Amino acid sequence: METRETLAEQIEIQAAELQNDADAFDEAAARVLGLNTNDLHCLALIALRGAMTAGELAEAAALTPGAITTLVDRLEHAGYAHRRRDDVDRRRVLIEPTARALSIAGQIWGPLAAEGAASLLHFNEAELNAILEFLRLAREVHARHIARVQSLTLAGLERQD
Repeated sequence: METRETLAEQIEIQAAELQNDADAFDEAAARVLGLNTNDLHCLALIALRGAMTAGELAEAAALTPGAITTLVDRLEHAGYAHRRRDDVDRRRVLIEPTARALSIAGQIWGPLAAEGAASLLHFNEAELNAILEFLRLAREVHARHIARVQSLTLAGLERQD
């Protein structure tokens, strides 16, 4: 029987490896789509969360407004996103994925999502709740450390040596 500490260590290693695998998958998908990984990340954000303004997308992606404008231009040019006026507030412009983008994304990520969903059916309800709670906690930890790393500078890190 493995100790809790050993199991926790193995989970940390597997989570890091899963992140590497997800990055490799996304890099392969970006190549197929002719996008860079920032463009793909923003396309995924609007596909998952729905239409958003450029400012909302910039904040979600941790990019500057100028960078987001150029990025959305690239997504539009590639036929993966478009801008449209908000139905409620005509001054607002929303960015959303095109039907083409959603169709292609379904072909790329659909089989992975289906296999992942099927693998979750091997767990009972209590185990699924534990997995869900772990993922929620992991996202909270990541959010805190994203903010921490965003506040760092290379010069400040090198001074600590």
